[in-house]
Amino acid sequence: MSTPVLGTVRSTIAAGAVGALLLSGVPAAAQPAPEHRSAPAAERASAVRIGTFNINAGLPLDRWRQAVQDFSALVDIGGIQEAAGKDKAAALRSMPGIGSYVSQRFLQEPVFWNQDAFRLVKGRSPKIAAGRKVESKTGPGLVHQAATLATVARLRSRTSGETISVVNVHLLSGSVNAGKPLPGVPRRVGMYTDQVRNLGKVVKKEKKWSGGPVWVVGDFNVNYGRDKVVRKKRFAFSTLRRRDLVASWEARKGQLQPGHGSGSRSGAYLDVIWSTRKARSVDVRRDEQFRVSDHFPVVSAYRAP
Repeated sequence: MSTPVLGTVRSTIAAGAVGALLLSGVPAAAQPAPEHRSAPAAERASAVRIGTFNINAGLPLDRWRQAVQDFSALVDIGGIQEAAGKDKAAALRSMPGIGSYVSQRFLQEPVFWNQDAFRLVKGRSPKIAAGRKVESKTGPGLVHQAATLATVARLRSRTSGETISVVNVHLLSGSVNAGKPLPGVPRRVGMYTDQVRNLGKVVKKEKKWSGGPVWVVGDFNVNYGRDKVVRKKRFAFSTLRRRDLVASWEARKGQLQPGHGSGSRSGAYLDVIWSTRKARSVDVRRDEQFRVSDHFPVVSAYRAP
């Protein structure tokens, strides 16, 4: 017997609408946003969909807005990376049926949710690594890397009253390869390990506050499968497992086929949804409307809070 999942009906409608637009030649960005219609209480009590999507920071505002609207039709809670800018933060706030938290001091990693299902209790943006000079990825010498902040949205279920916490992160690229420190870039590796260590501290605090489930979503810039095999103590897999979190990729029963991950070029498993609950499913959405970045969105279903 299949489990009802929030957003399933509206996802089907949204996908059909996008297909019709592509066939008609009408620009998708000109169309109204998919609406988050209220789901029956029994359906909301059954399952919730959590998603993560790194949308290229350089994407024009109209195309970015449409990609987010399409993504929001698939999930009840989502994290976005590389939002980049006040215009995109404002566009997210204006979308009907969607609540969002965007830190005023850190705009790039917002968290959003279906307002029918959740409301915001509190948001914050803790620092997980100080800014510093690190090795350039494009040539010799050092470049300044800004401080890294995480986005935390503390939410309450409108159905059960349970409190949950959602943490959204984007960890430093060019630091890890195949689960091992990348040679020749010790400063980048040091910053990456700082990010992971302090993310673990954020998770500990959010677990204590929530009393319910905690989710960590984002672009970890390491292939999950290799991170799991190598298990470097200071990297993401080992750190978050010590905090009793499980990645939704485990819903595939450990069978991670090469090239089937969220990286749109490499197929690597870069984007991860971690939780104190085990995922019922995990899906990489390769639909045409999501071919706007070097990442595809990842969506997982869980028992609803």
